[in-house]
Parts: sequence; C-alpha cells; structure tokens
Amino acid sequence: MRKSFTFIVLSIMMSSTFVSAQNSVDASVIIEKARKGESIAYENVTITGDLDFTFYFEKKREDQYSSKKRGWDDNSVEEIITSKIAFVNCTFKDGVLAYINDDRTDFTFTASFDNVVVFRNCKFEEESAFKHSSFDENVDFSGSTFDEEALFKYAKFEEYADFKEATFNSDANFKYAKFREGLDFSGTTFRRDLNLKYAKISGEFNAKGMDIQDDLDVKYTEINGESFSKYLIKSR
Repeated sequence: MRKSFTFIVLSIMMSSTFVSAQNSVDASVIIEKARKGESIAYENVTITGDLDFTFYFEKKREDQYSSKKRGWDDNSVEEIITSKIAFVNCTFKDGVLAYINDDRTDFTFTASFDNVVVFRNCKFEEESAFKHSSFDENVDFSGSTFDEEALFKYAKFEEYADFKEATFNSDANFKYAKFREGLDFSGTTFRRDLNLKYAKISGEFNAKGMDIQDDLDVKYTEINGESFSKYLIKSR
C-alpha cells in the first residue's frame, strides 16, 4: 500500500527524535541503533564511514563467518534490519552497504529491511549497494543523488518504491528487481546506463519526465505482465 512521505516520516518521529543539531555522525553510531532495532532518524547531517547494514566488518573482525563454526549450509549470510529508517537532506561520504561479497572467502553478506526506509534528498558520494535486499515496507529515495553505481540488482520491493526526481550520475542497476506495488521514476535523471533487464513491475509505474542520457536495457522487463515498450505505448 502506498503511503505518503509525510505519513512515513511522522510515524518514525513518533518513535524517535530526528538528529539534526550535530553536523557529522559516525556510521558506527547508526549501525549500533540498527543492531538494537531502534528507530533511526537524521536530518541535515553528514555521515562518515561505511554505513554497513550487513555488519560484515564486525563479523570479519570477530571471525564469525566460518561455515563450520556457524553451521551454515551455504555462503550467504543475511541480516534483517527491523528499525524504521529516515534520512532527510543527509550526505553519505562513504558507502551505504546492504550487500558485500568477500572475495577471499566467497561469502556474501546482505541486509533486508522489515520497516519503512527513507533516504529523501540525500547525497550518496560513494557506492550504494542493495543487491538481494528485500524491502517489506514503503521505500523513498526521492530527490536523492547517487554519484557512484547504485546497485539494486535482485532487490525486492514489497510496497511502493519512490525514486522520483532522483539523479543517478553513474550506472543504475535494477536488473532482476521486483516491484510489487508500484514504482515512481517521474522526473528522475539517469546520466549513465539504466539496467532494468528482467525486472518485474506491478502496479503503478510513473515514468513522466524520466530522463535517460545513456543506454537503457529493458530486455525481458515486464510491467503488469506486458513488455516495457508495449506498456509505454498503451500508456500514452
């Protein structure tokens, strides 16, 4: 179900206090809140250090990801983030990571989100990786700028996904992504490649004013069961 940005942020504010007085916040402070399941709400701040929702660096430091030690059947390790998350007008100086692949051990670490996720009018100066992430509630990246590759490959959006008026200065990879309750790319600028290959979009798809300045890959993309080109022609 689509919810307004105001409704989402108000719901987070009721359970948390927006932090905006300080100019800079270390990512480790935020990750500790995520670990405890506390609401996360920041406005007009700069976040330094990798915001690692997979907790990979801690696991690596403590050597927690031995398959024999943990009894895992495969090399995929998922964290479930239960916190409500809202960042408004924030700058991320380093990576925002919900996906990390350890080349040395071939372990893959991912994070999925049980609650609302808001990154509104934010600036991502380094990589943003949400490969294989599942978002169970509304997602809002509207008005945000991605300077490096935005990786949403295989991501699953169970509710409305809002990317309106966002700017992607590098590749935007939504290959195999699934949008269950609609997607908003209205007024969104893609200065490099937009990859929607094999993506499946259900519900409302708003592409009004979308600006793609490089390659667009929509091979096998489906919008409400139809091909991308057929859907756009019928929507005119």
